[in-house]
Amino acid sequence: MPKTARLGALDRSVKSLPLKKMARSSGFMRRKPRKIGPRLFLKAICLMALSPGASLSLAAALISLAGPKAVSRQGLWKRLGAASAAFVAEAARALMAAKSGAQTMIRAGVFASFRRVLVEDSTVLPLGASLAKAYPGGANQHGKKRAAAKVNAVYDLLQGAFVRFGLSPFTRNDQAGAPDILQMAGKGDLLLRDLGFFALPVFARLMEAGAFFVSRLRHGLWIADLDGNRLDLLRHLRRHGAFDAQVLLGKKEKLRVRLVAVRISKAAAAERRRRLRQNRDKRLHPTKEQLALLDWTLIITNVPADLWDASTLCNVYRLRWRIEIWFKAWKSHLRMADLPNGSRGYVETLIWARLLLAVLLSALFTEIFWRADERPKRLPSLLKTTRFALLCLTHAWMPRLDLSCARLERILQRLCAYDQRQDRQCFSEFLHELG
Repeated sequence: MPKTARLGALDRSVKSLPLKKMARSSGFMRRKPRKIGPRLFLKAICLMALSPGASLSLAAALISLAGPKAVSRQGLWKRLGAASAAFVAEAARALMAAKSGAQTMIRAGVFASFRRVLVEDSTVLPLGASLAKAYPGGANQHGKKRAAAKVNAVYDLLQGAFVRFGLSPFTRNDQAGAPDILQMAGKGDLLLRDLGFFALPVFARLMEAGAFFVSRLRHGLWIADLDGNRLDLLRHLRRHGAFDAQVLLGKKEKLRVRLVAVRISKAAAAERRRRLRQNRDKRLHPTKEQLALLDWTLIITNVPADLWDASTLCNVYRLRWRIEIWFKAWKSHLRMADLPNGSRGYVETLIWARLLLAVLLSALFTEIFWRADERPKRLPSLLKTTRFALLCLTHAWMPRLDLSCARLERILQRLCAYDQRQDRQCFSEFLHELG
């Protein structure tokens, strides 16, 4: 268990990365930098990503105060493009790999038999209309196309760390991205995902790899007992109240899995029906059988019954919601959904900068959480801890800003002067002329 939990760890994490090598391999740095080095750029662009509107002036000011020379926001703008996005993305992935290799915090209890517990989900980021070609989104009722990106995230509950990010257009839905997990899931891993990722071929390949999964059951699938006889699940549940047995799923695949059905409260079932009827997708027309089955939580898994009973299985699946809280923290405090209408390289740089911060904050929160576990009455809130850490981030990353008078004067002349205009004078020019 970590002995300290300090914001200085954020600075040490970035210092540990081979940023010069990454900057060269990504094309961001082609020669020795005179003003903007890769480490200074990475810190400044992350802090800029936290400011309202992603202010280039703020990033230029931070680089000017902490770096060898003053830079203008126009000069910084020229450095933002495909190469800067590739550099920040490579740094985020390297930091994620380093953090995910840390010591596992949970080794006992119901998770003793698993190497990792991976939770996967995605969140949508609205983009400016100029990026509709690169990141096509949905269309409105008038047929006007919008732009949106999708960030796919995989989070390890046992380590409290993100282990993979993916950035794709909104039109690549979760079904298309379901097989991506096969690149990293291995023997002893447990995967928790929602219905958007439901794919029987992926479940089959996970079982072949020695991995485990827990998922809700998609309505309308062909279900049979082990002898191949069609199972009327609703009739069985109405007669017996619950279900926990091995079944075959899919008329073609006939995948053998464990199906668990647990009755929920009448209030929760009524809320499920209300949401299903009011779904925004007007193509959905729930049947009477589908509405009736909402009285139960239906889960499929390959975790054996002698390891987890039905109650434990449902309780573990509830942990999937943790990644939704992280998404809320991203959008509330990391400004993940507040993206300017800029070039593709500029926007991608901001997205990856915020994902890099998400990796750092998840590691920091995990350290604080497990230290606080010794005092269970005062466990920290993820959302509140994220907000507090971001308030302290500038001091943690920029501890030695040069605030001498001569240096401030040069920076003020570069960053805080009026723009030159041909059509009219600024106040100071007008006053100077009159005086």
